[in-house]
This record gives sequence, C-alpha cells and structure tokens, in this order.
Amino acid sequence: MTAACAGSAPEPAVESAAAGGSPDSADYKASRATLRLLRSIRRDRRRGRERSVDGVTAVLAVLLPLGYLGQLIAGVMMVWAPEPDPVRGWAVAGLATAIAAGLLALLRAFGPIAAGRATASLLLTAPISRRLVLPRAMLVIVALGVPVGALLAVAGAAFAGGGVLVDYLWAAAAGGLLGAVLVAIAVLAQEFPRFRMVLPVLVVVAGALVAAALLARVFGWALPVVTGWSLVVVVIAGLALLAGAAGWAAWRGLDRLPRKELSVAGELVTAAQASGAFLDPSMLSGVMIDRRTQRIGSVRWRPLPPSRVGALLAVDVRRYRRFPGACLLAAGALALPYGVLMLIGAVGVPTAATVGCVLAASSAAVGLRAVTRSAALQRMLGGSTWSVRWPHLLLPAVVALLWTALCIPAAGPALLPVLALTPPAAMLFVLLQAKRPEPDYTSPIYESGFGMVQPQVVWALGRGGLLVVLVGIGQAVIASAVLG
Repeated sequence: MTAACAGSAPEPAVESAAAGGSPDSADYKASRATLRLLRSIRRDRRRGRERSVDGVTAVLAVLLPLGYLGQLIAGVMMVWAPEPDPVRGWAVAGLATAIAAGLLALLRAFGPIAAGRATASLLLTAPISRRLVLPRAMLVIVALGVPVGALLAVAGAAFAGGGVLVDYLWAAAAGGLLGAVLVAIAVLAQEFPRFRMVLPVLVVVAGALVAAALLARVFGWALPVVTGWSLVVVVIAGLALLAGAAGWAAWRGLDRLPRKELSVAGELVTAAQASGAFLDPSMLSGVMIDRRTQRIGSVRWRPLPPSRVGALLAVDVRRYRRFPGACLLAAGALALPYGVLMLIGAVGVPTAATVGCVLAASSAAVGLRAVTRSAALQRMLGGSTWSVRWPHLLLPAVVALLWTALCIPAAGPALLPVLALTPPAAMLFVLLQAKRPEPDYTSPIYESGFGMVQPQVVWALGRGGLLVVLVGIGQAVIASAVLG
C-alpha cells in the first residue's frame, strides 16, 4: 500500500528524515554510512564483471557528434560568412531562445533526474538522503549541457556575423554557462512546480525576439546592440553567478524531489533505451502518450455527430485540442522559416517551411497512427481499411495547409510554387510514418564498419525522413535558381 500511494500521498517518515539534512544530524550520518556500505557492495560485485562500455568511449560517443557538427558549421561559415547585422543578431537570439525552450521541454520530459525501480525503492524504504545519491546524475546532465550550450552559442555567433576568434570564445563561455543554467532550471522544475512556468516564458520571449527582428527588417527600425568588452565581462560574470546559484539551489532541493518524478522519468529513460536498441520509436511514443493521457485524467462527455465520417473527425479534433503541446509545437515551429529568412534570406524559407510543416502535421496525426497500426481498432470501427484511415487524414491536411499559408509572407510571391511542395511532402511523410511496418529483426545483418546494421529495419524507420531531406534539398536548389 505504501509503494502504491507514493506517487500521490506524502511518503513515510523516511522522506522527512532523509530530507532533514544538516551534516551533524544523526539521520545524515546514518545516510552516509548506509550509502557507503551499498557502494562497497556494488564495487565488489563490479570487480568480477567486464564493462561493455568504458568511460572514455561513453564520453567520446557524446563529444564526437558535437565535433562533427562543429566542423559542419565551420565549413558553412568558410563559404558563407555574413557581416555583423543587429537584425540578424536579434533573430539568432530568438531562435536560440526557441531551441533553449525545446531543450528544456526535452529535459522535463525525461526528468531530467531519473532513477530506476531499484533506486526508487531504496529511497522509499532506506533512510538515505537523496542529496547523497542523486548528485552524480545531476552532474552528468550538467556535463552534457555545457558543451551543447557552447556549441549552439558558437553557431549562433557565426550566423549573427561574429568577427574574430575572441568573439567565439566569449560566445562559447556564455553558451556553456547558459547550458548549465538550463539544466539547473529543469531540475528545479522537477522539484518545485512553480519553476515550470519558465518554459512558456521562453516560448513567448522567442516569439517576441523573432517578431521584433522581422518588423525591424520590414520597417527599417534600428535595434540596440550590445557592445563593449566591459559589458561582455559583466554578462559572463552574471551568468556564472546565476549558474552557481541555480546549481546550488537544485542540489539543495534534491531531498524534496518526489519519488513519483523519479519513477516516471526512469520509465521514460528505459523506454528510450529500448527504442534506440530496437530502432522502434513507437515504444517511447506509446509511453509518452500514456503519460499525457493520465495527466488529463478525465474529460467532459459530449455527443458525437451521427455520421461515421463526422464522428471520426470529431474524435480526432478533440484529441488534438486536449493535447495543447501539439498546438504549441505548431506555433513554435513558425519561428523556423521566419528565423531562416532573417539569417540566410528567402532562399532557405521553403526548406525550413517543409521541416516545420512536418512537425506540425505529425503532431496532428496521432489518430491516424493509432488506427493504422492497430488491426483490432480497425475491426472495431468496421468498414474497409481506407474508410477508417482517410477521415483521420483531414486534420493533418488542414493543419499543414494553414501552417504553410502562414509561411507565405516569408517566402514571397516568387517562391510560392516552391512552397506549394511543402504540404504534400508533409502529408506523405505522415502517411509513411503511420504505415510503417513493424521492425523485422529476422532480416539480414551486415557489418558497416561502425557496427552491425540491419538495412531493412533502418529503411523502414527512415524512409519518411529521407523523403523530407530530398524534398528540402530540391526546394533549396529550385529557390536558388529562381532567386538567381
């Protein structure tokens, strides 16, 4: 009964004792002694085991993709090096804020502090302070957030028209500190519900920055620019203080981290690992859909239209409205084409619009994926397979058309024929992903030089993404030819 009610009711006296906290208290000393004993037992058991992945390989697996991305950005900047422009700088700031909001949402979806069932049960039953058990997981996430923030900041400085090497070094320092702050805020949001308001604030700030850059470009307004080394030093020092304060507050609040948050995050991490191992994203998406449904809890009953098509369409619309994250994703994706317009001009707008339209249409195709991948649900609804599927295509198609229409001012009249390829490409992607067959793990396996690969499984998983890549490249080539 205690374990079943741990998600909603306050945990037993162990919770308050472990959350007590001063180093001189008896509970704290007992926690240290218990944790020291457990670590010694685990160390003795691990001595006879052979590690599948050592620490150096794990670090390289994270840093190498970042290095390849940095080389790609450096190669692009060698060909295309823009002059410093305040309007472009504001647009870069808006896109960076939107990316920060996306990373914060991703961190919140996976915890970011996660614990398996064994650790969660141990924290529930043993008098161990969570501040002694969980800091290692927090430090790992911070260690990942710092290089990611630094790389994104360097890329933003390059697109904004950064000049000498010192500018990129300052940008890397600021980005690394912002990455640490973002991780600390995600941990604080997991501990204290009031910090969850940071995510919508970031979305609003990103939209305001991109809108200000767009209006300044249209009306010729002069936007303020941050200049002067003294001001840069003050900003870096302020970010360092903010990162330290946020990290200290997050570490102090680990004792107040609910066990429910740890357990749910652990389930998501396990699902993500299984999805990556078996190349089946439906494992992770199914868990996330269940979480969103449980968060809603109950809804008010309303009658459905009498016709078959009307009923299926009404259910699809209600499902879309009950998940506000899908609407926020579609609205936030609008920053992509307009931000690209500010960065590289109209030539990249159709490609950016295709990527954003795919995101918006995919978020509206939950019903299509459900009825397509469930033979039992199709039999329950009756009729032919196509009669069940095509009503669920209407909502993604309407979302794709409306979203593309909002991108017309960014593309301009000259690129309207190129932009017209965006809704069909998005709908074809949605249909391919919905009709994706189950992975066939009995297919032949080949050695690729980077490990064993099953081509049929990879093809079934990535054919929709390959379509988007090909359409985006084609749109970029046609747009460059049209604009000269």
